[in-house]
Amino acid sequence: MPPDFYGQIARLAKEQETRLIVDTSGKPLRLAVAEGVFLIKPNLREFAELTGQELIDELQEARLALLPLGEI
Repeated sequence: MPPDFYGQIARLAKEQETRLIVDTSGKPLRLAVAEGVFLIKPNLREFAELTGQELIDELQEARLALLPLGEI
């Protein structure tokens, strides 16, 4: 699959007013988020890469899991 596959799907879902949930990592995750998705399910490493932050502990991970995507 090309790296922008999920981004393409996210764009189509948005055009169809459909919610998309993405569970991927790296460039495919960044491109999908850039297009706009309803929900992502990153692990600690994926979240750190996506936000440019250092790895965080489990307590911070639990708190972040409760934030809407727009607040990250």
